[in-house]
Amino acid sequence: MTTLHVKFPREWPGWTTKEYTLRSAHPSCSKEGTSFTVIVDSETNSDYSSDSPVFRASVVNSSNCQSGAVVALKFAFRGDLISYLEEEVEVYEVALRSLQAKTVPRCYGLYTGHREDGEPIACLVLEYWGECIDKPFHCLPLNVRMRILEQIGEIHRQGLIHGDFAERNVLELDGDIRIIDFDQTRPHDCQCRMDFRPGEAAPDEQDFGCSHLWKLCKSDMRIWGQPSIGEPPQGVLSLKVRYRLRSRSKDIQTYRLLQRDLQPSTTHSIPNSCSFPSAINDIH
Repeated sequence: MTTLHVKFPREWPGWTTKEYTLRSAHPSCSKEGTSFTVIVDSETNSDYSSDSPVFRASVVNSSNCQSGAVVALKFAFRGDLISYLEEEVEVYEVALRSLQAKTVPRCYGLYTGHREDGEPIACLVLEYWGECIDKPFHCLPLNVRMRILEQIGEIHRQGLIHGDFAERNVLELDGDIRIIDFDQTRPHDCQCRMDFRPGEAAPDEQDFGCSHLWKLCKSDMRIWGQPSIGEPPQGVLSLKVRYRLRSRSKDIQTYRLLQRDLQPSTTHSIPNSCSFPSAINDIH
């Protein structure tokens, strides 16, 4: 059984708890006799007085997690909230186990214990992966939206729909994406080929193979049809798909040919704030 020692900041107004000692509640996540200690960061974006805060913490002593690693602690400070964390850790450790550290954060397990007043509590420990995105999906750069769709597609391939997908459940760090918050998932038989074709006309919903992803692409991500401000025009996006300009190619001659061929059709379609050269640069 793994033991988790959580040490809290002393400078939080109204916060009196110095530390908690919790024990693993999920057999597949624990090794007999192991333990680790984490120190919660005093600077937090979460409301530490809530019943379900999420804290960032640093591992200072561990036998199953690298010391110095940064983790996210998702707490349930009421007994009736613990079942949500139990459902979530089950998803991480079973259905999405193969996607840990690639599509979803690495999971270090669920730990349970009691507060000073005897109220049961629980803590889900996850790999820290930055903060949630802070703007609507359709306002994100196209490459970020496409990466989010790829990650959601991976979850669909595991037979699940997220169930509560929103900006608050998407994390970005160093240009990569992780999806979180899996307490409302449901089974899903996805038939989508994940051929999103950004910039082209929206495909038929039935032909696309997944109504959930189709609506996400069309309404939330807005990757089809007329480009938004700051995006390459539709012709560039189509060429990007056909010629695989998404790779890190440095073929300047190709860029010049694209600029020459597409310049006449983009004179009135690109806002003044989005010049054509910058659109070309955004491709790779």
